Amino acid sequence: MPKTRGISRVLLLFALLSALVLPSLLMPIEVKAATPIITAIETPSIDRTWEDVSVLYQDTYLNSSMVEDEVENILDSVPELVDVIGQSYEGRDILSIRLTNEDAPQQKAKTLVVAHHHGREKVTVNTAIYFMLWLVNGYGEDPEITEYLDTEEIYVIPTLNPDALNYIYNYSDHWLRKNLRPYDDDGDGQIDEDPYEDVNDDGYVTQYEVWTKGPGDQLNYQYAYYEGIDNDGDGEVNEDWIGHTDLNRNYDSFWSFDQGSSPDPLSQVFKGTTPFSEPETQVFRDFALQHRFGMAYSLHTGINATYFPTNSVGNWEEGALYTLIWDDYETILPPNFNYYLDYSAVANSPARPAVLSGSWDNWMYSERDCLAPITFEIFNNATSEAEELYYISEENSTHVIMTWNGIYEYFSPDEPYIEALWEELIPSFEYLLEQTPRISVNLQGSSIQNNQVHTSIIATCLSPRIETIDNIEVQLLDGTVLDWIPPVESDTSLSSEVQLEFASVVEGENATIRVGNEFAGYHRFVISFVAGIALDPLVIGGITIALVAVVIVVVYLIRRSK
Repeated sequence: MPKTRGISRVLLLFALLSALVLPSLLMPIEVKAATPIITAIETPSIDRTWEDVSVLYQDTYLNSSMVEDEVENILDSVPELVDVIGQSYEGRDILSIRLTNEDAPQQKAKTLVVAHHHGREKVTVNTAIYFMLWLVNGYGEDPEITEYLDTEEIYVIPTLNPDALNYIYNYSDHWLRKNLRPYDDDGDGQIDEDPYEDVNDDGYVTQYEVWTKGPGDQLNYQYAYYEGIDNDGDGEVNEDWIGHTDLNRNYDSFWSFDQGSSPDPLSQVFKGTTPFSEPETQVFRDFALQHRFGMAYSLHTGINATYFPTNSVGNWEEGALYTLIWDDYETILPPNFNYYLDYSAVANSPARPAVLSGSWDNWMYSERDCLAPITFEIFNNATSEAEELYYISEENSTHVIMTWNGIYEYFSPDEPYIEALWEELIPSFEYLLEQTPRISVNLQGSSIQNNQVHTSIIATCLSPRIETIDNIEVQLLDGTVLDWIPPVESDTSLSSEVQLEFASVVEGENATIRVGNEFAGYHRFVISFVAGIALDPLVIGGITIALVAVVIVVVYLIRRSK
């Protein structure tokens, strides 16, 4: 009996304590806020449904219509890739092709290849086409190419100078460098009436160099002229030739310096009447103003070289970065590729030329914040100056006329070697994609206070060389910035707390955010505000009374059983 009374007293004491303590334990539940659950929006790779795409025009150079055919061929296999961004002087389309996983709608890290500023550098067009085919054919087959297309927007402009491309194709004028704006070179009131011409129809416009003989038959260079006829009957040949502005001297950076450019319309490096005077460079400017590129290539030929932006005294704009990239190129480009540059891979070298006035790379760096806009000279053919291509065609006692037909292969290889050149360059295009400053983002841990969500961002820059440039921002989809963390260095992770304040937080609803910037792209997340456990005070009181009643019943039954 005493034992029973002890048990009863314990139960009664428990009931009384529960009545006092339980309400205080349950009351915080009543005011507990919605719990934020953050989930990344993942976009899977596209299921590959297409066969490998081949070039339509194998081992041949292209005109603008053939370029459009090649692009259309890619588009038919992988839709929604092509945009027309503007027209040339003669009204031809200038195409921009965007290659990316279209199922991932958020903006991704962007990179760019623009080819063919200069008409005679026509193999750059073929290289751009092969680059696109390499991406399309590698997607779903090569894990790295698949990842690049899933996480990057890759823009390709296969020709910025389609008028010159057509003219060279139709008239075999492989000397043509500039665009086709008409100009009265000889001031006779007629325009472009006496151009270079392939008179003997051998596929080349021949250059003739006139030399005088000095003592001991020493030759002294006098001038050069080119194959053609006197079209306007003025007794002169080729005095009003085709071509006006060097597009790679027409950009608005250091334009007035005349360093490597000229104000003379007859010069091969004529810079134009004003910055962006030409429709082709205007088209590129308007396109570039819509995008942010951390790294980009402009393809050229005539030398093997990788040029970086320089300032007015010849120093690299980003000395430390360009030194690292230069060292990388030493391992991925063919041996001695940069031999002709004649300077070592140091941050600042006195042998480096000063700024190139009005050039694409300086404008991209200074006006578009592109850290590494590289002028990529992809082909040089020293054998084009071989003796059999440069020979004496006429000679007398006072003069020698030397003939040269090597211009055709000086800026572009023989047609059977077009694809081989591309295959040699593949590692450098892989490098471009690798260096594009993509990021990976994780949001870890979350809590809420009032309308403010607290979480941690872990952002990693996946580029081994190029940082994210701008701050990493947390934004609403309309661009409203909620918080930010500093730029992330290349090949580095950064962890930081952020506080995201919303106008209101409604239990059971979601908010979509994006994290990133225009250089590195964005990752999207959904914040779900899960309803907390809220108990009414009457419910709490009812639970307390029920608990006390249960204890009293148990005590009563124990006593009765004894």
